[in-house]
Amino acid sequence: MGSGSRSVLLQAAVRARRRALHRLIAVMSLALIASVILLLPGVAAAMDTTTQVGVIDSDIAVGAVNYLGHSISGGTAQPIYAARILSADFANVTYVGDAQLQDPAALAHYDVLVAPRVLALTSPERIALRQYVAAGGGLVEMFGMGRWDYSASRTPYPYMRLIDTWKFPRPASYSLAWEWGEVSEVYQVSFVNDPLTYGGYSIVPTAGVTHPILQQTEADIGGPVRLDVSRDDYNELVSLMPRNHTVTPLLYYSGALTNVKATPADGTVAGWATQYYAGRSVCYGFQLLELARAGNLTAKRLIVDSTAWAAGATGTAAPVGKSVALSGGTSYTSGRFSAKNHVANTGPLQLWGTLRVDYYDGTGRRYRGGSVVLGLPTTGVYTLSGAAMVLPAGRCRAKLTYTYWDYDKGGLTTAVRWFTRTIVPVKVKLPLI
Repeated sequence: MGSGSRSVLLQAAVRARRRALHRLIAVMSLALIASVILLLPGVAAAMDTTTQVGVIDSDIAVGAVNYLGHSISGGTAQPIYAARILSADFANVTYVGDAQLQDPAALAHYDVLVAPRVLALTSPERIALRQYVAAGGGLVEMFGMGRWDYSASRTPYPYMRLIDTWKFPRPASYSLAWEWGEVSEVYQVSFVNDPLTYGGYSIVPTAGVTHPILQQTEADIGGPVRLDVSRDDYNELVSLMPRNHTVTPLLYYSGALTNVKATPADGTVAGWATQYYAGRSVCYGFQLLELARAGNLTAKRLIVDSTAWAAGATGTAAPVGKSVALSGGTSYTSGRFSAKNHVANTGPLQLWGTLRVDYYDGTGRRYRGGSVVLGLPTTGVYTLSGAAMVLPAGRCRAKLTYTYWDYDKGGLTTAVRWFTRTIVPVKVKLPLI
């Protein structure tokens, strides 16, 4: 091993030990804070001593970069600040690391998980989080929501199909495509962009919306919910999707301008709450934690009240009704068999799964035609053209499948459709002698 490699490993080890020490100090501080608060007169009755709150503290999220190689981390201090705020109201606040994040059994210990700017997670972690919420867990996210597919180095080209499906403009928005992943469907919105939003705007409740989170925060602060933002920062812009009635838009941006004219922030949803199967999720597309760190009481109470609401999931899952429609057909041209197939999301929730086409000749032998990992918005349609294959004459078939996750149906579910075509042997006409 070269000296450069040893140096990199040594630096990584030092960072790991430093983070472990910081976590230990933070955990001891949280325990001390909770103990002191419980002893204060008039506060013990308000302290929640039963809800188990986990604050996501991911090394993977801290080490993540975008496809240009730029860091997308919010830093190592984010979980500590979030835990401090929550410990004023919840006695049981602990950190949740990467090992727990990929273990549904470990996550089941918590009533609610709080994600402070957790921008990137691995696929196993996102899958475990999705399963955790579906089974009745709560999830609160602030700007970074773990949708990025973590990788030390990236290229936009594997995501081209997602870019086309979601109709993202090229090439400026390559990064948008991989912000879609397994946990994204928990949030139940379409992610539009995350541009720089210029300071000088407000975040206010959505007109006509009544929700327990807003009601509790208004009671806590003694007035209407309003956040005035003076600094420039990056915000997540989203849109609601047709046929989806699980989302309650809590807050929206008022008077907000961005550095991307094609995606204005003014009037778009800034915070929303939703139920996902048996669980609850609350999402804030703006830098709510940063406002709370700056001393904004409204921001602090929104974090606490959102955590309390998300932790109160009843554990009863209403049927969601995910569904897809498969269509298409086959062709036989120039001695080659091929299929052009379509998958349409016909349900009320986003889908994340694998679309695949396989070919079979008359003997039952399988030939792989192609596949793609694909996220589908509601009303979204994607077309997969399978590779053309030379197959023996006879009754040939194409099998189209889309495999996705559905809690209602016990896990991975596969929709299947067959297409059949008989290939007639080519008769060779011999020349006359």
